[in-house]
Amino acid sequence: MSIARLVYSLFRRVRSVLLLFITISLLFYYTFQNEIDILNSYALNDSLPSINNYEHNTEGSSKLDPPDLSSTGSDRIATDKENGNVAVDLSDPATLREKNKYFPLLLKGSSHQIGSNLPISSLLTYKEKYPVLFEYSSPSLTSTSQNDVHKIQPAMQLPPDVDMIKQIKDIFMKSWNQEQLLLKSNLRRESTWPIDLIDSLDTLYLCGETKLFQDSVNIIEDFDFRVPPLAMEVIDIPDITTRVLEGLLSAYELSMDKRLLNKAKHVADFILRSFDTPNRIPILKYFWKSDLRNRFPDRTVPSGQLTTMALAFIRLSQLTRLNKYFDAVERVFTTIRQSYNEFDMEFMLPDVVDASGCQLLTEEEIENGAHLKGSSIMKSINENFKFVHCQQLGKFLNPPMDDNSLRGQSQYQAYRINEKTVPILENLFKINDLFQSSYDILDGSSKNTNAATMDPSIGSEVEAVDEIIEKRNFKDGAKKDSTKNTVGDKSLIDSQTFLTNSISNIFKFMTFRPMLPKQTENKKFNFLNSILTKSQFMPTTNELDVTIRKSYDVSLYSCRLGGILGLSSRVPHRGGVNTKYILPSSLLEMSEIITQSCFMLMEEFDGLLPQNSSWTLALMRLMGIASLTAKLNHE
Repeated sequence: MSIARLVYSLFRRVRSVLLLFITISLLFYYTFQNEIDILNSYALNDSLPSINNYEHNTEGSSKLDPPDLSSTGSDRIATDKENGNVAVDLSDPATLREKNKYFPLLLKGSSHQIGSNLPISSLLTYKEKYPVLFEYSSPSLTSTSQNDVHKIQPAMQLPPDVDMIKQIKDIFMKSWNQEQLLLKSNLRRESTWPIDLIDSLDTLYLCGETKLFQDSVNIIEDFDFRVPPLAMEVIDIPDITTRVLEGLLSAYELSMDKRLLNKAKHVADFILRSFDTPNRIPILKYFWKSDLRNRFPDRTVPSGQLTTMALAFIRLSQLTRLNKYFDAVERVFTTIRQSYNEFDMEFMLPDVVDASGCQLLTEEEIENGAHLKGSSIMKSINENFKFVHCQQLGKFLNPPMDDNSLRGQSQYQAYRINEKTVPILENLFKINDLFQSSYDILDGSSKNTNAATMDPSIGSEVEAVDEIIEKRNFKDGAKKDSTKNTVGDKSLIDSQTFLTNSISNIFKFMTFRPMLPKQTENKKFNFLNSILTKSQFMPTTNELDVTIRKSYDVSLYSCRLGGILGLSSRVPHRGGVNTKYILPSSLLEMSEIITQSCFMLMEEFDGLLPQNSSWTLALMRLMGIASLTAKLNHE
């Protein structure tokens, strides 16, 4: 007891001094931290405080002879004699590496190696440059009764075709034995991930090959999915997501093997590295070993591939109860929502977009000090090793033009129904169906199930396509937002609105009916072709004049849209009372036209349908007939 009293008495004597000591320590700590922040701000603006008079062109500069800075190879700094500023040579790898810590790279594409490789010890750990402060929360799935769940399959029950199932299994196992995936996966352990093996896991399970499935899982368990093997220089993020992440999740939900879920988390965490950009849009061609990690997403990327990881990330977020995967998806779709009227065709994204969202400031704007206004302007480094100032607009833009002399002129925008664009519509349909009435991925908010009222008048409006595509009016130099509600000026852009207008645009501007030799009058068919658009502002009418030119080419991937529309016709409308939508009967009719047209085209070429076919129309006015010639482009 005496020792306890002694300690208590000592504490009473020094507690006032202890409090003073803690206060002084905190004061010194925050003072020192403030000095660090000031120095970091200098570095961020590339204007470190100087102690040499010659750099600022002062009077003392005439009395002192400055050293020859150009002779020092480590700094690689040259003095600009005209204005006295210091120009940094960013072509030097050491200088570029140092400046890239503060200024992100702004590149058109990632077709070649960027920078040099980091040491192996630095590749296993990763610290985000642009961490997310407030994550979007993954919405919980609402429980619905069996009667409320929509039925995709027909009510008619068909007996299983045992012979067909056996033939499919035999063909798969024959190809499996020829590939020898188990052996190859073991031999190529140091060079690549077992992508083909993972891609076939769910098929093995469905074929009843339990032993082969377990042997495959045992091999996959020995691989480290935190980082790829060193031999994999560049990672194709959409391909890795589709084949590896989705393959692991599919096999897990069939077998409920926790080992597969853990591997899926490792793969997803690595994919999240590609989202570490200023606008949280992924880098699709990811050089994961590069020491130049601070960069924007590419300025020329396929628009549809930006949503490839949506379903896998959402499902993984539900399984792991981690919001970081859903947050990555939500930010991509939020950017799509902000870009709905940025291009010539509203509610549609062209084949290739500028994913950086950067609008470069001109030299005149920089001279006027525009780069110093606002936090959305970032100093960046372009592919020519020059400093540029990027204003982040929070949306996708037109890709940069190749010829700088054409800057300021309008350029053609290409819209196609292929693997570059269809994933946007496909994922929107699937995500909208996944959350049903509880959440909208584009609107970013929960929905009230009672608000999904079917208004017959809305359906008739949508069938009259002319009323959906409104004129591109301008007011005070800004685009008119026709989706603003007069009450509270709240935006009504949600998934249903986006899908309705996209499909309406496709069937109004991107369909054509060719003259085929075996054509019959009782069959309806239309092909989906690509279009090129070019816009021009008309000051007299205050409108944007958009010229649309059809290319009369057909992609085999466009047939996929028929199945997407067919499935969506079985999903009930869940938008608000003011939301326009396409009637399920119209969607089913569109699906039938696309699917039937693809089968007819396949019959026309005896089953050898090319990946892409282009068509030219020659009108023979003297004979009064039209001839159509197909030019096949095999890929």
